[in-house]
Amino acid sequence: MSIITMNDDRSYQTASRIKTAGAVLAGCGAYAATCLAQSSLAQYVPDKISKISQSCDNAALNKGIDDAFDNFKLKTKDVKIKGVNENTRIDNPFENLPKWLQRQLSPIVDTKEGKNAFYAPLAKEIYINKEKCGVLAFHEMGHAVNHNFSKFGKVLQQLRFPCMALGGLFGTVALLKRKKVEGEEPNGILDKTTTFIKNNVGKITFGIFVPIVAEELMATYRGNKMAKKVLSPEMFKKIQLANKFGAISYVTTALAMPLAAVAASKVRDAIAKPKEIVD
Repeated sequence: MSIITMNDDRSYQTASRIKTAGAVLAGCGAYAATCLAQSSLAQYVPDKISKISQSCDNAALNKGIDDAFDNFKLKTKDVKIKGVNENTRIDNPFENLPKWLQRQLSPIVDTKEGKNAFYAPLAKEIYINKEKCGVLAFHEMGHAVNHNFSKFGKVLQQLRFPCMALGGLFGTVALLKRKKVEGEEPNGILDKTTTFIKNNVGKITFGIFVPIVAEELMATYRGNKMAKKVLSPEMFKKIQLANKFGAISYVTTALAMPLAAVAASKVRDAIAKPKEIVD
């Protein structure tokens, strides 16, 4: 504990280390609860997409995927589509971990089960379970086009992991930083910077996720545009619907992360708020 003395002779006592630690843990709980709420909202998405995919004529869908791949000229950039299922062997550095943790660290498990699909930029490979979620192939080809044919799209892709790391970092800063009492001014560059992050963590975190959402929307736009050219109107509508459900995941994530960071910070502040010393 320490004493904060203001210019107008007001004094405050900060919370003890034990109370502060408890407040931080409670903040972590608030963060996790917000993320869990988002996950619960989005968990029905894979089933919806799978049902849409299985309602399509497989032969017509696969032909459309092949035609789109050719029209996008992805072969000229050495891009490949890897069809996978639960029995497919894919190198997974997290395979010895529990499956629930693997799902958080890598898209491989969900992709093999037909609950996701992804484009790997370094390998230039699209991984997808065509039987269960083939409708997502057009969106993933959109990612491949962003990476190989668009400088702006490639930059947005390269920002994905740095942005996610920064979002986590700024959320942690806001959680650990004590909120200033009324009239208390920050001292030094570090204190000013962390105070600014603390006071604006919601806006900052949302801004950080904008490039990620923008690249996802670009991929969807490109995929839908090509799907319209190579598929029947009826099947094209199914692709559009599947991509709308897919958008729920990344849009709700972009909204949930700022809310989670703010909730964690506010819970921490409410529990470990400095108390004014009254003579």
